Amino acid sequence: RTLCCIVNMELGLGEGLLQRQKAAENVVHLAATAETEDHQDHTFAGIMWDVRTRKLPAEYIEISSVWLRGDLGPITVWSTPNTYQGKHQKEDEWKCHYKQVHQPSPHVLQEMRLDEPLRLEPGESCGMYAHSAMPGDEQIVYDNHRQSHQFSYRDLYIDILPGMAHLSDVPFSSEHQFMGWWGRPWRERREFVGRLSYGVRWLLWNPDVHARMPAMFKQMVWSILMSRSERANGSFLHYLEPDMLFYILNKVEWWESPAIMGELKKESEEVATPQPDYDDRIAVMRMPGLGSCIGIAGFHDFVYGHAADDEEYSMYDEEDEDEDEGEGAACEEGEEDNDDDDDDDDDEDEGEEAAAAATPAAACGAVAQCPASEESLEDE
Repeated sequence: RTLCCIVNMELGLGEGLLQRQKAAENVVHLAATAETEDHQDHTFAGIMWDVRTRKLPAEYIEISSVWLRGDLGPITVWSTPNTYQGKHQKEDEWKCHYKQVHQPSPHVLQEMRLDEPLRLEPGESCGMYAHSAMPGDEQIVYDNHRQSHQFSYRDLYIDILPGMAHLSDVPFSSEHQFMGWWGRPWRERREFVGRLSYGVRWLLWNPDVHARMPAMFKQMVWSILMSRSERANGSFLHYLEPDMLFYILNKVEWWESPAIMGELKKESEEVATPQPDYDDRIAVMRMPGLGSCIGIAGFHDFVYGHAADDEEYSMYDEEDEDEDEGEGAACEEGEEDNDDDDDDDDDEDEGEEAAAAATPAAACGAVAQCPASEESLEDE
């Protein structure tokens, strides 16, 4: 809603030739695997565990295969929404994704490719259950849960959490196949051993998903939309319709930028790092003959993949900073004169200024409200 306020548009996907996409056409943009540690602590009939996706700017994360090892036999793979906890004996709350017979493979992981891939939205979780109906006690390898770590596996995209093992050759059964010789049929504090194959489908930029985008890309969006300010009338972007700017931003495959993906990884690891100064985040592309500049965060690095070495692409220099400080001082002097002339309206003016500063539209036009001398304008 904030972005739309700036350009005076309603939320939507555009119309006609400029209609924007929600996500790119690929089914998945990234294929990855999550492989857990393997200590070969135990073998038995089944293992239940939870999978949780990270909160990412993605449309979904799709699990396509489960990899297991052991004597295997008749294997089934199941899923249930949210978590397996409290459902380990309720088959009607589970969905079967795979059912095939496998030859023994005690040392090499074997793929169980799901008949229907399991799709999870960002931040969503589910319970999974791999089971073998072959009698015995060496069907599927799994581990003890080690208290030194909270997750069985964790990366930028998914978390695999500890679960519980099943000792019965009948799925979801509360009865032991060996008539209780090994005790209770369910064992808690156990971990899945194997591999998950999954894919990620990223979101394309739209106003309603702007808040979910990586911070660096959001800075780029803000910088481009600042071309709508009256002061940016020397920029060629200033003359594009708002729907055109939205369409351009919608087509950017931001996940192809190593810098943005690196920042996304840092955010997911919850590492507190100091934010760079604004001037360090904004690369200024000077357009010869237009008499102004377009601030686009990381524009040159993002498009060309290397730092700018041409004089036409440069950061703010000391002269630009001096000009900005001079204009800021002019603004402050003007405000002091107004306050001296009209002390009675001081409280009302402060309230109005605070309310105006709270709106993004005011931020876009704040520079235009600052009086500047003719000499400074000619210099610019």
